[in-house]
Formats: sequence, C-alpha cells, structure tokens
Amino acid sequence: MAVESWLRLFTYTRVSRLNFKVERRFLNNKYCTPTPQNFRTFVNLTRKSEKYDKLWKKCVFCLGICIGCTAGFQVFDWLKNKGFQIRCYSSIAHAKTNNSKSKQFNFVADVVEIIAPAVVHIEGHSRRGGFMGHVMSSSSGSGFLVSEDGLVLTNAHVVQNMRNVTVTLADGSSIVGDIMSLDRASDLAAVQLRNPSKRKFETIKLGDSSEIRPGEFVVAMGSPLRLSNTVTSGIVSAVHRDLSRHLSDVEYIQTDAAINVGNSGGPLVNLDGEMIGINSMTVQGAVGISFAIPVNTVKEFLEAALQKKSSKTAKGYIGIHMLTLTPGIIDELLGRVPGFPSVKNGVFIPEVVYDSPSHRAGIYPGDIIISINGTKVTNSQEVYNFVAKGELLTIEILRGLKRLRVVVQPETAP
Repeated sequence: MAVESWLRLFTYTRVSRLNFKVERRFLNNKYCTPTPQNFRTFVNLTRKSEKYDKLWKKCVFCLGICIGCTAGFQVFDWLKNKGFQIRCYSSIAHAKTNNSKSKQFNFVADVVEIIAPAVVHIEGHSRRGGFMGHVMSSSSGSGFLVSEDGLVLTNAHVVQNMRNVTVTLADGSSIVGDIMSLDRASDLAAVQLRNPSKRKFETIKLGDSSEIRPGEFVVAMGSPLRLSNTVTSGIVSAVHRDLSRHLSDVEYIQTDAAINVGNSGGPLVNLDGEMIGINSMTVQGAVGISFAIPVNTVKEFLEAALQKKSSKTAKGYIGIHMLTLTPGIIDELLGRVPGFPSVKNGVFIPEVVYDSPSHRAGIYPGDIIISINGTKVTNSQEVYNFVAKGELLTIEILRGLKRLRVVVQPETAP
C-alpha cells in the first residue's frame, strides 16, 4: 500500500499533465506492483504522453492565431465599411515613409510633372516694321505638343502674320516650326516642327470638354515672358454655351485660374493631366475671370488641320475675342469691372488683336457690340455670320455710357 501511495503521489506531482487514459493505465492493479520493469514502463509512457501533450498545445495555439487573425480582418473590413478611420495605420505609414503633407496633397505639382514636358514657348518672327527689313521678334506665347512627330497647338493670335516661329521645348532646345493651319475665327493654330532626325516628342492627352463640371480643379500652364512652365491653378467657374447653337456645344470655359498674354495658347488641364481647353483670354480689369477654348472645339480644328482642310480662307477676320453676355456673365462683370454699363445682352470684347481690322477701326477691349449694320446682335455667332460675309461692317458699340459707331472691313487669313 505504501508503494501504491507513492506511485499515486509521483503521478500527480511529476506527471500532472497526463491525459485521462494514461493516468488510468498507471493506476490500475496491473502496474501497482513496484517492480523496476513497471517503473521504467511508467516513465517511458509518461514522456510519450508529454510529447503528445506539447504537440497538441502547439496545434491549439496555431489554430487560435488563425481564428484571431481572421476575426481581426473581418472587424477591420466592417469598420472600414462603416466609415471609421484607422488613424494608427496612417501614423505608422507616415513614420515609415517620413512623408510630409506637402508631398501627400500636392495634386497640382503632380499634374505639372505630367504635362510640363509637352508645354512649349513660341516666338514669332515678322519683317513688318523691322529696321532695314531685318527680322524682328513681334509676338510670343505658349503652346503644347499633341503628336510625337512634333505637331503643336496654340492660339491663332500668337502666330498670325508670321512666316515662321521658333519653338522652345521644356529641355531648353529650340526648333523652327512652320504654320500648318490657322483659323482666326476660332483663334486656333497648328504648328509643325521641323524634325529631320525623327525625334519623338512628349505629348499631352486630350480630354473631353462635355464632361467638365463647375467647381472642378484645373491647372493653367504656359511660358509668359519666356518663363518656361509657369503654373496657375483654380477652378472651373462656369461652362458657358451659346444658346444659338446646339446645347451640347460648349462655347468657352470660364475659370478663375490666371491667364495672361504669355500663357495664352497653353493648356488648361484637369487633375488627371488631360487637356480640357486652350488658354485664350482674360477680362482686363477683372480679377479671376479668364476663358479657355474647350477641347472638343480644338479636336474639330485638329482633325481638319491633319486632313489639310483648314477653312482659314473661308472665314472673315476682324481681330477680336468675343463673349456672349449672358445674365451670369453680366452679373460677374458688374461686380468686378469698374464702370461696366448695365445691359441686358450684347457681345463683350475682352481683347483686341494688335494691328487687326478692329484695332485700326478704333475698337478697344471692354467695348460691347450691340448692333451690326443696323441689326441688333445678342450673341457671338451672329457676329461671326456678319464677318463671314466679308462685307463692310458698321458696328455700333457701347463704351461705358457712350454709344459709338465704327466701320470695319473684314479680312481673310493670308
């Protein structure tokens, strides 16, 4: 009995982790006889049982980890779907990458990196007015590449009356370009770079102006005063449509991004780096009112230029930029342009091209066209129709509170 009691004590103290089956086997009558053989058998089976016990615990531990991870991911997805923010993850990522907020949220800089290689500076040359007939620089502006073989788009007033132009690329190199097509009515021009080495140029992707929304962020880029890659940003203030045309035809894009003489002809792009318009004009004396030619209009011109079907000789030209005065535009001009007259409709002239028929006739930026040849005009399309006829025009304008009449003879593109 003493040996049996000793065995029971040893079993429960030294081998307390035995499973029920092993414990019952050692405590039955067969192994109670205190012989050396029985004791060795007891120790061997005890070690074997401990081995199985450790293996079982490892399996249970691994299973618990798997279940815990699965449950954790499920909870994370649930919190994410409910709109919770996991701030600790952002903090860890921020600590590892050491990124500042200026690098995380500088979306304008990201857009500039995409489009900058395709933006160019354009300088035109003309012999008119030069001393002893020498070539003189007479105008400059911006443009951008739309094809790998060197086709550049810009405004017509940047390259008009030029025999050739010099195009400076983003890398600083200069290439001579020939005017391929020019449409003064839409103020668009295409310049083909001379590229005997068959160099492939960086280009800008063309977007879709029918998808533009008011409030959308935009970036205007150009090279004013030869300052390459000058950037301004803003939003789309409004997408104006001429009511005399089909409602889907966008006439111009209004933006508060600064557009001036130097970046005229450069691209207006969205945050995807897609060109949605060409910087065209700004209202003098009014801060935050600028306009761009929509990309869908540019696509039509580009298609005609590539097919060598430019209609530049079929349209008259008087050298003005025009805006149809809608109620929205009138309200903005009344609030931002000092001395703007109170009118209900008409065609506003924000810019006049130097040495154009309108400039020689005495029309100035800020004038409002109210009638032509005695017929009242309410939108720019009506002015285009009169100009396209090529006839002498008697234009009645409103300058401040004064009504004036000027005579303009339309010209055709050379």
